[in-house]
Amino acid sequence: MEKHFQAPWGLSVKLISASFTAAVVLGLWMTLSVPYQYNIAIKIIVAVLPTSLLLVLWLRRLKSYKISENRLIINRVWGSKEYSLSELTELSKPHIHFTKLKKRLGNSGLFSFTGKFFYPKLGNFMCYVNDWDKAVFLMLSPDPEEEFMDLVSQILDKNKKKDL
Repeated sequence: MEKHFQAPWGLSVKLISASFTAAVVLGLWMTLSVPYQYNIAIKIIVAVLPTSLLLVLWLRRLKSYKISENRLIINRVWGSKEYSLSELTELSKPHIHFTKLKKRLGNSGLFSFTGKFFYPKLGNFMCYVNDWDKAVFLMLSPDPEEEFMDLVSQILDKNKKKDL
């Protein structure tokens, strides 16, 4: 049994990504249009750093999720991350309030919400989300989330039956 789920962008990811990209393009244009009387090294640093960050995060954005046998695979444009579902004990669809969400280490909405986060009701967790309205357990945002949760619930049921 293998199933792919898309990771569509939610409104917050679209707005943050568009704003940051526009700011980088504007900054790049302004930096390159300044006369050469300024230090060329500063111009290169100001142009290269934000553009490089934008490129790396674009390549690390979420592409899709895949459930295969007893594994969850989080696909990115460049690389993927695999988790075993055999140790999963619970599946839920929490409602997250942004005011209480704290980023420990990660990306706060530029092409996705990924990394280590803390939420009072959930504690510390890894997050791979493009749309908070579709977030489920490991903080994913698959589409359709109901089918994703049904499939993972079936795997959980199998795991519980094995333990008995």
